[in-house]
Amino acid sequence: MALIETWYNQDLHSPVVVHHLRGNVFSQDNQGNLIGVNVFDGGAPAVLSGTVTAYVIRSDGATVPVDGVLSANTCYAILSTACYEVEGTLSVVIKLTGGGSTTTLCAVVAYVYKSITDTAVDPSSIIPNISTLIQTIDDAIDSIPADYSALLESLNVKEVFISSYETQGKYINNYGVITTTSGTYAYAQPIPVEKEKKYTFVGTGTTNIASVCKCDIYGNNREVLFVYSANDVEESFVYIPEEDGYISLSYNYSDGYSLTTIDNLIGQIIEEKKNLIDLSNIRIGENWTGSSAIDRACVDVLLEPNREYIIFAPIRDHFWSVSLIEKNGWTAGALHQLTVTTGKYVVFKTTDKTTRGIVQFNGTPSSYELTESNFTGYAPILYAFVYESNYSAIDTVARSVFDIKENMIDKSKIEIGKDWTGQSAQNRAVIAVPIVPNQQYSVVLPASTDIPSVSFVQKKDKWNNVIKSETVNVDKLYQFISEPESYWIYVQYNGASAITSAMVSAYNIFMYAGLSAYESADYTARLASLGWKGKKIVWLGTSIPAGGKDGLDNRHTYPAFVGENLRATVFNEAVGSSALHCRSVSRITENNPFGFLSNFEAVSRCITNSLEEMEYIIDHYNDSNIFTVNVPESLSDSDKAFIRSCSWENRINKYLTDGMFPDLWVFDHGHNDNPTEASEATYTARTELEGTEGSGYYVSGALESSESYSHIVFDVSDAEEVFLDGVISAGCDVYDLFDENDTLLTYKANATQNTFSGLFIDTSSADKLIVSTSNAQISGISVKKYTYGSMYNSLFSFQGAFDFIVNKIKTYNPKARIIMIGEYEDQKFPNVSHYQEIIANRWEFPLYKQWENLGWSQQLIKIDGEWKTFLDAFIPDGLHPHSDTTLFAMRFMADNISSWMETIR
Repeated sequence: MALIETWYNQDLHSPVVVHHLRGNVFSQDNQGNLIGVNVFDGGAPAVLSGTVTAYVIRSDGATVPVDGVLSANTCYAILSTACYEVEGTLSVVIKLTGGGSTTTLCAVVAYVYKSITDTAVDPSSIIPNISTLIQTIDDAIDSIPADYSALLESLNVKEVFISSYETQGKYINNYGVITTTSGTYAYAQPIPVEKEKKYTFVGTGTTNIASVCKCDIYGNNREVLFVYSANDVEESFVYIPEEDGYISLSYNYSDGYSLTTIDNLIGQIIEEKKNLIDLSNIRIGENWTGSSAIDRACVDVLLEPNREYIIFAPIRDHFWSVSLIEKNGWTAGALHQLTVTTGKYVVFKTTDKTTRGIVQFNGTPSSYELTESNFTGYAPILYAFVYESNYSAIDTVARSVFDIKENMIDKSKIEIGKDWTGQSAQNRAVIAVPIVPNQQYSVVLPASTDIPSVSFVQKKDKWNNVIKSETVNVDKLYQFISEPESYWIYVQYNGASAITSAMVSAYNIFMYAGLSAYESADYTARLASLGWKGKKIVWLGTSIPAGGKDGLDNRHTYPAFVGENLRATVFNEAVGSSALHCRSVSRITENNPFGFLSNFEAVSRCITNSLEEMEYIIDHYNDSNIFTVNVPESLSDSDKAFIRSCSWENRINKYLTDGMFPDLWVFDHGHNDNPTEASEATYTARTELEGTEGSGYYVSGALESSESYSHIVFDVSDAEEVFLDGVISAGCDVYDLFDENDTLLTYKANATQNTFSGLFIDTSSADKLIVSTSNAQISGISVKKYTYGSMYNSLFSFQGAFDFIVNKIKTYNPKARIIMIGEYEDQKFPNVSHYQEIIANRWEFPLYKQWENLGWSQQLIKIDGEWKTFLDAFIPDGLHPHSDTTLFAMRFMADNISSWMETIR
């Protein structure tokens, strides 16, 4: 078998760098690539132990775990066929687990190319191409209303509305017999049901119905299989028939009830490993404490710590609920206990000490004795997830249905013992979540005995101005559209008793942002026609676009909102305090050879620093000869790792591959550079070289004797490029380049007399430059080099640093698309917009002049009795759009930038 091996080196004392796979991978392959890492400890082979797993994330978001191999100080994994199934970016992370810890040793990004198309050709016809089919599917999806249609479709749900009734005065008795009564009852015609399918009765809460009297499910021979009675018109129940049959219902007269059939629900929402309950080991007449209980039965199961499980209890006559008790060993006390009523399922995560469990069957309390025959055909289900995950089973469904960004519930920020009013409440816990007005949100609320309901309080700001409040019972999917002025929502857990951190930790709420309410089908179609949908954008900049310290994974930034508006993927590489340049010629000394500025934070986050220079900065962080502003008392390992991450070698290079190269680069720099005439003078500063004159002239690289012609020899060993001024006589070479061994490298011939002004000459490989002309013209010859650096390595100015990054991108791909985002106003720091325009004009890059479109200025207005600038009215701290916690400023910027970007495709 052909196997392509790719190996990387990783030292345990160095940060893990994302590598880009040399070469490409292709769909339909299987075990075609081996990815490995040689691990070192301070340069010596590391001593490793544990298990190796590669987690392969495909472009569809699915994670494929692959068992790896550990041998001495090497770890490797061979990609399985599932890794190659989806075209697009492929991320591979190799982790070593052992001794209670998990360490990432290698991270690789590749691109899966399609090797087999979806079009087949025969002599008579062509199967429609996949693009046409996908467009047809997209059109169908766009037509789905904002309700549960997509969710029902994904679960293979069929809904039957029970609306065919006999006349009033009939109902079902306990044995499926239709009985006449003088009461206001209605009997529904029987509906066929199939065995082993899950049926859910849904009550709508119609005020015309006082109660659901009976629900009979009976077999083909009209033998009664199940009888259900309820008085709550909003109550629902679930039943899985063991054989084909019929279902009928009777109510206090009215309509508005439905029966939902969900085919293979458990198989749909989880990846099944095995049912952990072995019915042959059930102990009849016992409860988990070991005491006798005629209406109880127990069975032992093996569980793993910190793992997710789902337990489902089908409806069965005489069974009331199923309990699960987590333990550490068979004799230890209970670590955690949950109970699921029949017809329900619960997703839970075991404690970090759980190793065993007891599943207890609870019969109808004090009314029925459980016997061995009772269990015939009754099979509660306890499944373990195949993969380690932070997501519950129902969340897996939600993620496949909605256009989900991320879970917005950060459990670490939940405040125990508080309600949304800020008062003490031992039965409450609350978390404040920023939201966007007029946005659709979906919240998955799994079943819980500890937390029966959750309240959602929309507010205009974080502390005041309640706009809307709703309380929702758990075990359902709750959807809402935020109000026009809602910028925060308080999610409040309502406990059945005093809430503890353990309860909150065990209960997983999942809240996601969906499609914006204002996005109509026309808007989506318009974006699709413009071509930004599905494109990749890399955004470089300061804390203004980063929304804080680091833009990566920061959802509340205007670049992220631009991505949402355009349906593009934005990689926000902006960094707080970052600039393009962080050096000054005037600061070059023996102690500061790079000429770094005095602000440590700014210098350590400057994107034009190499990794070698970042190490120098780390090593000299407390050198007062260099840094005197924003100097930390110490640097932790995470501080050092972040500093290294800010280098262009980590922020830029990872995108310089065929699989990762973006469709667009956005430069949003300038504010922190704050260019001045003095700093920018270094960009154009040139120094004239002194040369040695001699007689004769050069033709085709060879010296010819002549009393009428002369030449000048210039030392260019330290110059990447030079610029020539002067008149070159006919027949003389314009210039000749030689290396240090006087070997001719190249020359430029000249048939007629020509005058040159600033002629560019690449001298990067040369040691000597020779210019020849007539004696009459020799005194006018001038050769100059850049005073500070070279054309694309002059890092003492905003313009030079900009060119440095552009050169990195354009050298890899000359056709790279680059645009610039201008300063948001040009009165406070007019030099920023001035030099942004100069750069844009020189490169002819599109520049969005925010200062001309946002209407932000230093003009004063009176707000609430206080004089403020127009800029302050939008940005409270006068600098950062994210200081507006309502998110209005960033949304405003994103909408304006998005509209402009639509015009430049």
